[in-house]
Amino acid sequence: MESREQILKEKRLTTRLQLATTRFKDVERERIWALATAHSEGLSIRTIAKVTGLSSSRVHQLLHTDEAHQIPDSIDPRTAYVSVEREWVLRVLKRVAANLDRLSGIPFCHLNHKLS
Repeated sequence: MESREQILKEKRLTTRLQLATTRFKDVERERIWALATAHSEGLSIRTIAKVTGLSSSRVHQLLHTDEAHQIPDSIDPRTAYVSVEREWVLRVLKRVAANLDRLSGIPFCHLNHKLS
């Protein structure tokens, strides 16, 4: 049987991995939107590849993903800011709750249901 400390440690580590995965997906999506916006504004695939350090074929692949065609209207290409959306706010609040959980020792699962 696992000790309470082991269970809490595993929960903390899995929560951290989940948060890192969510952050990575968000950044990946934002990068695809930036690539698509740059291309639609006239930058060539070669230029985009050079600036981002990606290969031209990878830029081409990313420009043909579903994400590249689902850029929210709320993005202002001049500033690259996304307006605040409920889902995003909830993700941020969950991240804050997880950080507070880590500091306080209260299991994240007790806080998680309040944010959903």
